[in-house]
Amino acid sequence: MRIQTVLKKAVEDFTNPRFLLPFLAVFFLIGLLFTAGFSTGLPSGLSDLPLMIQERELTKAFTQLTFLWYAGIPIMILIAIISANQIAKEEEEGSLRILLSKPVRRWEVILGKFLAIMVFSFLIVLTGLSLGSILLFHVSGASSSALGGSVITLMSTNLVYALFLSFFISSIATGISVLTGSRLKTAMAVVTVFVLLFFGFIIIRMGTEPMGIYQDYGLYSADINYNLGNSYIFIHNSLGGEFAPPTQSSLSTIMGTFDASGADVDPLVGGMPTSLPKKGYIPPAASFAGILLISIGALSATTFYFERKDIM
Repeated sequence: MRIQTVLKKAVEDFTNPRFLLPFLAVFFLIGLLFTAGFSTGLPSGLSDLPLMIQERELTKAFTQLTFLWYAGIPIMILIAIISANQIAKEEEEGSLRILLSKPVRRWEVILGKFLAIMVFSFLIVLTGLSLGSILLFHVSGASSSALGGSVITLMSTNLVYALFLSFFISSIATGISVLTGSRLKTAMAVVTVFVLLFFGFIIIRMGTEPMGIYQDYGLYSADINYNLGNSYIFIHNSLGGEFAPPTQSSLSTIMGTFDASGADVDPLVGGMPTSLPKKGYIPPAASFAGILLISIGALSATTFYFERKDIM
């Protein structure tokens, strides 16, 4: 019951319209620009093409947009902000000391607020994916019959991935929040670290992989972008089957998980192979398990530290 009370209060804080409406407005406007940009790569007159091609093109675009925007960058930033506005905010304002004077245990405070972040993440991601689906449908000009085998099919997979990403980031952000006791430091640290790692390693991988440096020095182990991409593939393969080669090829740059050299036409069969090979630096299941263990470890360490921290 005490955890539920903390959870309820935190969710009420998150869903404050003064905070939520500006975020959704920015999400929608930038998402519209992203969607319009990706849609330029779609074939013209998409609705007149065979249904199978429409589904393939929508799947490719929606997957890329999900990884980068619909369940990507905004989630990182949002989790950083709401995590910073939990423990650190209450510690700065002195309300945390009042809360801990109540008949509530410290681990219940951490767990209640963490669960609130996950509940809010579910709601906001569901909203974001739904808005993204609508944007892509209208901008692409595809027929409504193509949604069932593309966007709608991917919704559950993308939702699970987004919650997995939220779990990872919120566990790290909550730890930083408890450690620093500062909203500004927490938000700046989490946003800076994750955005730089997420985008920075795309550049590092593209620059060092052809020379063999990326492989020889095991840079893939620290490549959060690659490991998140691996996790995304693992979740999709577990829940929705395997992506078609055009989608795998389109994801090769931003995720680094597939060998796009296999995307060329095979003269023996007159088309693409049934599936592109994975680069295989780390098995997708291992990336997923590793990130999950890091998240659980960070949350456990945060709870242990918070139990012993002096609250001023």
